[in-house]
Amino acid sequence: MKKLKVPLLRALDIMDINVAGDFLTKNTDTHAIDVLNWPESFDYLPETKFNIARSNTHLWIHFRVFNECVKAIHQTDQQEVWKDSCVEFFVKSPYAEKYINFEFNCIGTCLSTKRKSRTEDVVPLPIEEMQSIERFASLGNQPINLNEKTDWSLTIKIPLQLLNTDTSAPITTLYGNFYKCGDETTKPHYVSWSKIETQQPDFHQPDFFGMLEF
Repeated sequence: MKKLKVPLLRALDIMDINVAGDFLTKNTDTHAIDVLNWPESFDYLPETKFNIARSNTHLWIHFRVFNECVKAIHQTDQQEVWKDSCVEFFVKSPYAEKYINFEFNCIGTCLSTKRKSRTEDVVPLPIEEMQSIERFASLGNQPINLNEKTDWSLTIKIPLQLLNTDTSAPITTLYGNFYKCGDETTKPHYVSWSKIETQQPDFHQPDFFGMLEF
């Protein structure tokens, strides 16, 4: 099982999200989303990196993407952001029956649900929880569609309480995966941090999650 360490950086408790990306890049390990799980059908591999840490109250992730094209048409949370230039974080607490999928297009629009599988017992996060997920997108928040090389980043800040709703015990380990996709971009792609061993593209595979150690 693939593993990474999520460091505790107390400075994040008082940091604005618009400057946290540079701080995370300088003070944490950089990880790559670079596994082509289905290269016969989808061989485009945009360079994608992320840095991750936690404060006392939140999980912070800073994604950096180097694309040959970029697209985002969805501006409202819970829309089909996976069709845009998208980064994703799926996570499961050891105490929970369900995992949570956090999906973000390059302008920060988020889709998030709790579910047992791709189709089983899917419950969208309520609006109050969606509003608690902070985002800062380098490309701004307006629709974009460029068929040219475009670098972009996205910083997200997720309350830890969203990840551990089944118990009051402190988090010491989470299981999850990180993804880069773009179903309806000019170069569709499905790339992951931890390898997925299925015949067809499917990110909803908690059996292939890696370990996030706190």
